[in-house]
Formats: sequence, structure tokens, C-alpha cells
Amino acid sequence: MRKFWRSFSISVMVLGAVLMSFLPQNVFAENKDLYSLVAENCGSIKTQIRRLQVSDANTRVALGQKYDYISGVLMNNMDLRVMANGQNADGLMKIANDFGKSVEYFRKSYTVYDNFATKILGVDCAQHPQEFYANLEELRLLRGGVKGNCNTLAELADKYRAEIVLRQKGPVENE
Repeated sequence: MRKFWRSFSISVMVLGAVLMSFLPQNVFAENKDLYSLVAENCGSIKTQIRRLQVSDANTRVALGQKYDYISGVLMNNMDLRVMANGQNADGLMKIANDFGKSVEYFRKSYTVYDNFATKILGVDCAQHPQEFYANLEELRLLRGGVKGNCNTLAELADKYRAEIVLRQKGPVENE
């Protein structure tokens, strides 16, 4: 179990690094030099977005499987075991429920992000660098939203784990 939590934590950290490593952080409203750079480097920018899409898709699948395992196997089985032992499982069940909802939100927010990444690849950045750059900024925000959701899932998993550790010290009567 300890190996799994360590693996899960590492996976969440890797996804966070991947999610925030690519897109620019500053917005320049009417910077003609910036738009010229976008137009000049259009092909390489699109290539980087495609590579990022592939990398993010692989990461999303790996994390999705881990999230499903945590929610569907670990949390459900633990909740049932706690209830079978006659303990109050309300707090654990609430965290597990919140985790399940966050997994669904993760899937939806990733789909929106991925669809937008596909859409941005259809914009001719050589002819419309301002539109492309605005879309790139939007893509960065969507990607940040996915990362935020991953952080929420990590926090919920840590909260659930802390509750289990607390229970190992003795039964929790009132939650």
C-alpha cells in the first residue's frame, strides 16, 4: 500500500510538471514583435503542441487508471471494511465521494483542454498570429485547470490517507 501511495504521489508531481512546463506565462496585449515571432515559428509551435498533446494523453491515461483504482478499489474496499467493523465511515465516504466527483471533473476538463488543443492546431498562425496567440493563452489556462484538478485529487487522496492513519491509532467515533 505504501508503494502505491508513493507511486501515486510521484505520478501527480510528474503530471504537474508536464502540465505547466510548455506554454508561455505572460500576456502581451499588442506586442507586434511577439506576433511576428509566432508567425515566423508557426510550424515549430504547432509541432510542440502536437507533442504536448501526445504526452498529455499518455499522462492522462496513466493518471486516469490510477484514479479509478484509488476510487473504485482502495477507497470503496476501505469504506466497506470500516463499516463492517462497526465504525462510522461517514468522513471516509464523503472524501471518497468527493474524490469520485473530482475524477469525473478531471476527465471532463481534460477533454475540453484536448479538444481546444486540436482546435488551435487548425488556426493558421502564420496568417493570424494574434488569434493564435490568444488561443494559446486560453489553452494554457485550460491546461492549468487540469493541473488544478490533479492537485485537488492529490489533496483528497492525502486527506483520505491521513484519515486511515488516524483510524489505525484507534476507532473514530464521531466524524
